[in-house]
Amino acid sequence: MVIDLLAVFGAVVPLYLAIGLGYISVRWWRVLNPEQCSGINSYVSNFAVPVLVLDILSANNPYTMNFKAIAADILQKVVIFVPLILWKFLSKNSSFDWVITIFGLSTLSNTLLVGLPLVQSMYGDSSYSLLVQLVVIQSLIWMNMLLALYEYRAARILIAEKFPTNAKSIGSVRVDPDVDSFSDLEQLETDAEVGSDGRLHVVVRSFSVSSGISVGSFHSVESADELNLWAMSSYPRQSSRRSGSGKSLGHHLERHFHKQRSHTSRVADSSFDIEAITEDSEPSHHTEKTASNHSPVINQDGEQESPPAGIVAKLIIITVWRKLIRNPNTYASVVGLVWSLIAFRLNIEMPLIIKGSITIISKTGIGMAMFSLGLFMALQPKIISIKISMLLKCTAVRLLLGPLIMAATSVAVGLHGTVFHTATVQAALPLSIVCFVFAKQYNVHPEIFSTTIIITTALFLPVTIICYVILRFIPW
Repeated sequence: MVIDLLAVFGAVVPLYLAIGLGYISVRWWRVLNPEQCSGINSYVSNFAVPVLVLDILSANNPYTMNFKAIAADILQKVVIFVPLILWKFLSKNSSFDWVITIFGLSTLSNTLLVGLPLVQSMYGDSSYSLLVQLVVIQSLIWMNMLLALYEYRAARILIAEKFPTNAKSIGSVRVDPDVDSFSDLEQLETDAEVGSDGRLHVVVRSFSVSSGISVGSFHSVESADELNLWAMSSYPRQSSRRSGSGKSLGHHLERHFHKQRSHTSRVADSSFDIEAITEDSEPSHHTEKTASNHSPVINQDGEQESPPAGIVAKLIIITVWRKLIRNPNTYASVVGLVWSLIAFRLNIEMPLIIKGSITIISKTGIGMAMFSLGLFMALQPKIISIKISMLLKCTAVRLLLGPLIMAATSVAVGLHGTVFHTATVQAALPLSIVCFVFAKQYNVHPEIFSTTIIITTALFLPVTIICYVILRFIPW
């Protein structure tokens, strides 16, 4: 037991050291300013983490995947998500915002950066391979599912604001290439016309592009208002045309000039490339233009209508797909998986020059990413920004609900021994930073995610050790 715990401390303490250095570099020593933090995290997001992903996936044998563990992971998400959806439709006091928040809190872990070294020190190389498989599934499926939920919510709000009484009359929607999200960071406008078929045909575009005024020249100012967090299967950094305010363009630019000293950074997370704003963002107000020669069809009852399901689905698919194809980690994941499929099937090795080039950059990935996590903590206005009672509930959902359900679903599918222990411990890891980033972008409980990430990151060593000790006494 003593030897095992020493191995755990040996793997985890360096992670805490990197986090601490990042934190005190900003808060205490003040040797890094926001612009320098942005440069550090730009390297992490564009090079270190994608190459780390490529290195890990290319060295992992995809033909030895543990489908029972993957089934347990999928079942855990289903067991949590289905009751939340039922609660949403059956309870008058329900909220779709809380469905998204609870699902993110209970299911998404910082697996790539924290989980791999920690679990490997506990259970050996076999657990490392298993965790890589769970990292891939989380990144490719569950993070994109979370994004789709946010985009669904944002698309419904956009349509409700612009077409409150005639949403059912929408026959088609076209989203301009410059729009890659319906989040509160994107300032949008809609252009609607009534076609010969009597249906509304809508075009969604960015306000800054359609107005003919470029905000790109203010990138250096806006970069001081943004916090970019990056990690595996991350989403690309949003362009500088985005604004956190939907007021007039003059107010928008004035707001940027008055906030040149805001603290920002890009940080690496366990599973995504992410972007957020350190300050409280104001909800965006989307503008609408309707062709002067046509009048949209309006519901005679004056009641708010729901848009056709196909229209909402199209909007979600477009934005999620655009985020994926503009994400460097998507390509790293694809190349890594394709190479591993070829290499382990034909029993060939990667050329030494390519392997060495990948290794020299990937070795900087975890250390720099944890350093960036320290920057993220240092740049938060408050360590604890919610009530203590709410903090306790959210921490319990993250550190108790998720692992308990994961343990139950692992037993249900027949996992035993090290595989069962690994699957359970990884569910007790700190919350993924991507949850905070999405929450900030879409303005859904960002303070809850920010605080929970900080607290669970601070507590993950004692929590996982307790979980590790308890599991040793469970004969399963």
